[in-house]
Amino acid sequence: MARINIRWSGIAGAALVVAAPLGVANAQVGAAPGTLSPAEITRKVEAAGYTNIHDLEYDDGRWELEATSSAGVAVDVDVDAASGTILNEERD
Repeated sequence: MARINIRWSGIAGAALVVAAPLGVANAQVGAAPGTLSPAEITRKVEAAGYTNIHDLEYDDGRWELEATSSAGVAVDVDVDAASGTILNEERD
């Protein structure tokens, strides 16, 4: 599956596509049908206490992103693309 990189600016700002395969017609920029959009993922991650969410990438059924944890630490976060459940958090 192609890796999609999206830079997300602001809390619920507009997405700027940094890299995407040509001919992608899916509104979710290459994400599989039934997955949450970048905006929905951002809302769920914010609800879990993260801020400064950016660099969303869809890869094999999950969204990978960078954020700031509730403790103020820069982290990489893996999120289930269908449910929005946080799968993993790793210090950036």
